Parts: sequence; C-alpha cells; structure tokens
Amino acid sequence: MSGVAMRSQPVQRKDMPTEARPMLLVVIECSDDPEHVRRADDSRHALDSTRYLDPIQEVFAEFGVIPIYVVGFPIVDDETSWQPLARLLAGGRCLIGAHLNPRVTPPCGESGTPPDASTDRPAPSLHHANLNVLTERITDRFGVRPILYHAGRSGPGPGAATELRGLGCQFYASVIAHDDCRDFDGRALWEGAAAPCWFDQTGGILELPATAGFTGLARKLGPRLYPAISGRWPRFLRLPAIFARAGILQWVRLSPEAATVDEAKRVTRTLMQEGLGVFQLTFHATSLMPRGAAYPRPDHDRNRLTAWIRQYLAFFCHDMAGTPAVPQQVLESIRGATPPPADLAPMHVLMCCNALYFQHLSVALVSLAEHTPTRSINVIVVVGADNPEAQRKLLQAMMRYPRMTLNFRVFSPDPALSLPVLHHYTLDIYTRLWVEDFFDETVERVLYLDSDLVVTDSLEALWTIDLDGHTIGAVSIPGSTRGSVYGIPEAYGYFNSGVLLIDMTHWRSSKAFSRVLGYIAENRAILNDPDQDALNATLYNERLALDYTWNVISSFYFAYHDLRTPQAEIQRVRRDARIVHFNGASKPWSYFSRHPRRGDYYRYLRLTPWRDFRPADQTLVNRFRRAAGWALPEFIKRRLRG
Repeated sequence: MSGVAMRSQPVQRKDMPTEARPMLLVVIECSDDPEHVRRADDSRHALDSTRYLDPIQEVFAEFGVIPIYVVGFPIVDDETSWQPLARLLAGGRCLIGAHLNPRVTPPCGESGTPPDASTDRPAPSLHHANLNVLTERITDRFGVRPILYHAGRSGPGPGAATELRGLGCQFYASVIAHDDCRDFDGRALWEGAAAPCWFDQTGGILELPATAGFTGLARKLGPRLYPAISGRWPRFLRLPAIFARAGILQWVRLSPEAATVDEAKRVTRTLMQEGLGVFQLTFHATSLMPRGAAYPRPDHDRNRLTAWIRQYLAFFCHDMAGTPAVPQQVLESIRGATPPPADLAPMHVLMCCNALYFQHLSVALVSLAEHTPTRSINVIVVVGADNPEAQRKLLQAMMRYPRMTLNFRVFSPDPALSLPVLHHYTLDIYTRLWVEDFFDETVERVLYLDSDLVVTDSLEALWTIDLDGHTIGAVSIPGSTRGSVYGIPEAYGYFNSGVLLIDMTHWRSSKAFSRVLGYIAENRAILNDPDQDALNATLYNERLALDYTWNVISSFYFAYHDLRTPQAEIQRVRRDARIVHFNGASKPWSYFSRHPRRGDYYRYLRLTPWRDFRPADQTLVNRFRRAAGWALPEFIKRRLRG
C-alpha cells in the first residue's frame, strides 16, 4: 500500500494540547531535476543551488526557523553541493531529509532508468535498493541519517512504511493537501487533508502534508467542487481562474512558488479557523538561484521570494501567534506531550565522558530523550578535553529532541590531589564529585548517569521522588559484602554509583564534596572502586535506597555473586527495568557480549551517527569461536579464551 492509502484519522489542532501554538515547518527540496530549473540543458546548474542559501538562512535565523532540506542522490554525490548543507547542519541551523528520485538514484533498471520513469514511480524491485543507497550516502556525507522522507507526489510505493521504519525514518512529507495526486491503485486523492496523520498503521511514522487549502465563498465545498472545475477541459476554459477572481473558490498551496503572500496569509487564516495546528511551507532551493526556478510566477525573482518568506514568517509568528517548529515537536504535541508549565523545572542531568565513550553516551542520551516526552532536559556533559568531531556527532544525534539541551564542559581534577587510579579506571570517574561546580546554585536536584546504560522507560517517577531529607538516592547492589570493608553497617547496604539522584541543597550544606575527597586521601590503601567506595563510606547514612529497577546492574543477569534475593524479585527487576546498566565485563559493544539486553543498546544506537558501528573484536577467528562455542566442551572454551 502507498502511504496515502494507509492514512488514519488526521490530527487537527483541536486534538492537540489546547495551549499549543500553531506550528510552522519549512521544507526545502534540493533537487537536481532539470524540470525544476530553466536551464534544462545544464545539469551542473541545478547542483549549484545549495550555494545560494545564505540570504534565506539569515531570514530563518531572524525568526528562529530550522528548515529541513530534503536532498536527492546527485546533490549528496557532489562534494560542492552537499558541503554547504553540512556546514549548516553542523551549526544546528538545519535538518536533513531524503528525497528519492528513482531516475537519478542508483541502482537503475537495465536501460538506465526505472521501468516507469514517466511517472517517477520506482519499480517495487528497485525501490528498496534505491532507498538504501540514498540513505547510506546521506549518512556518509552528513554523519546523521535523514529523519524525514520525501518521495514526490505519487507516493513511495508498496511496503515503504516497513522500509522507512527499518532505516530510522520518523516522518513522511510527500503529499500536497487536497492535490490531485494518485496512488498506485489509481484513486484520486482530493480528499487528502492538510492535517498530519499516521503514515503507517502502527503509528511509527507521521505524515506531514504540504499545506494547501481552499478560500472563497464555496471553500467548504472545495474538496468536492474543485475536482470538477480543475480537470483538463475546465482548465482549458480557465474555470479555476474565473472562480478564484470571483471570490467563489481558490485552491492555494503554501509556497512562494505557487501563491502570493496575501493568498498565503488568507489560506492560513482560513485553515487556522478550521482547526489546523500544523502548517508546512515548501519551495525548491533552485528558486533562490539566478535564472534558476521554473516554479515561481513570472514577477518573482529570488529577492522577492526572500521578501515573501520574511513577510509570511512575520505574519505567522507575530500576527497569528504561531511558532517555527521541527518535526519532532509536532510528533510530541500529537502524542500528548504538552509544553511543560512555567513552574515545572527541567530535569538536570550530569554525565561524564572520555574520548572512548562518546558512542555509548549517545545511546544513553537518546534513550533518555525517547522516554522523556513531557519535560525539558538540561544535560551537562563533562569531558577531559575538547573532541570537536565527537561532540558534533553527539549534537546531531540530539537535534531530533528539541526538549533536550546539551552543554559541554572541559574539566580535569587537579593533579595535585593525586587521586588513585586503579584497574581499568581513568580520572574521569571522579568528575561527578565536582557536581556543584557544573550547575547554578538555583538548581536543587541533579540526576547523575553513567554512560554505559540505556533508559528503557520514563524516569519521571525517579526524578520527582521524595528524597525525604537524604543527600542522595541510589540503588543497592544486592548481596554485596563490600560495605563491611568500609565500616558500613549491614543494614545500610552498599550502592552502585552509576545512577545518583542528588539533592544539591543537602550536598552543598553538608559539604559532601570535601568529605568524600577527604576520605579518599585518608583511605587510599583500602579502596578498590575508589570513587564508589568513598561515596558509600561517606554518605551511606545519607542515602535513600532506590528500587532496583532504577539501576539494573549486570549481576541481575549473570551469576557474578549470590544476590541473596528471591528469584521472583529478580524476575520482577528484569521485567520492570527502567535503567539497564551495562557495568561489569559484558558490554553490549563487545562481539562476545551475552547480555540479554544488548539489543536495547543497538536499538538506540541506530538513532545516532554511530549507527554503523561494528565491534572491533568481530574478527573471522572470533566469529568461529562464537559459532563453535555452543558445541565445544568447557575446557576447550577456556583454551580458546587464551
């Protein structure tokens, strides 16, 4: 089925949060298609369109617009064409989508074009290959997979929803509302509404139609009347123009290439009165080129087009109290993620990372964002040294989550402290102890998270838990006997420090930082996990024991030691885990990892620029070892492990 045929009930503004402001998306097609440019004899001319984006980007910056550029294969295959977009993306000034034109995307049919090139419809046998080639090329160029897919007016073809989900795509933006596009069954789509709707029946991909609607005295009859007056012979008789000039009925598309700014304002007011809450303004990058566009009316040039967009944005944002948006914000509103009330404080999160852990940090952050749809998140990432490339990729991964803000701080403990570094640890393990230096004094609560974990459910209940006067909240390690080494009474237990909920008021007033550092200095000889041991020894009686599900460590999955916990409780923790912490040896990024939840790691990894990661130990020899491991006796397995 095509995406249109699978449409479910459209989502109108009345179905969105009542306090939600109208949202405006801006989608720009970067096309190389000769039909989109006047100089059809010069294919190079079309590829140059991305060189002319600076003036329009200045307008976007003025109104806070982050446009989505949907790019085709020839654009991303040409270095001078994709680099201007890559610079905008790296600066957080745009998003990238995919535009599949099967005529110019490999592989093509034997004749060099798909069998049905006249309609731009990819042959079913080629569509999957075309889509994969385009997606991988975009990923290679930009370091991020496209979250939005544009297939042209005819739709993407049978089975596309499954393909798009598999590629991590969240949004489909091909249909023009109330336009006479046709799907693969040949049915006209005049009934297509302007409101977003689900592209697939599972609700995994949101369709965002290009905005168009009817104005005039007979606008309510538009979906039925307009098809009758816009066929071949009625157009020959100029009936659409006559009806429009008489004020009876006019179909208007929200684009500087198709409407005057007054027409665009008029249709916006009409659709807003009818309850539409999401608008999409569209045009082609070639319209910004000298002699570039075939679409604008004759009196349009790129300066007038830029002025058109500035006028319309001022109208939408100021006169109509609308707001620019990115697709993820639309999705959150439709799913009921209302903007947080003014008195609802953001979730403050601290994470510390060295150069080797950025990939794993991206998984932790994406999983946190995916499960926190209703609250803003302020994340401070502390690094030992600037890593521009990794930081850029991490910021790209977070661009689809507008509720999350990400700030980097460079910090290393003072070498004069001579903090002990044991086993595989680095100095980064101590960074969290300086938590009060990373957050403003007005911040009352901070959630510290290790980088080697995934969030598997909402943390709202954890964030809002009453610490009841305790300095920290943390999860005990069941069955641990470590506390006795540090003089901790057995009743208090010994906690894992990979997830800490910190009451900053108590932390500051009790001088917890100084006490923990002092303990480290005085007890270096007995420390094993130095930071965790010192936190336990210092704060054991100031710690609220949290439920195991907030930090499900690997000992719940592997027999590292006796948990001294009923099997039913272990099963509950595994089933209801909110945070899975990959501490210990079985890291999911290892080829030999047997962790039952390693799939969660890779599920969120696919939403990051590190999605193509392959374990370094995935060698031919190790593949044989793992394949043969099930059948070999234990003594041989030990020999192979070396």
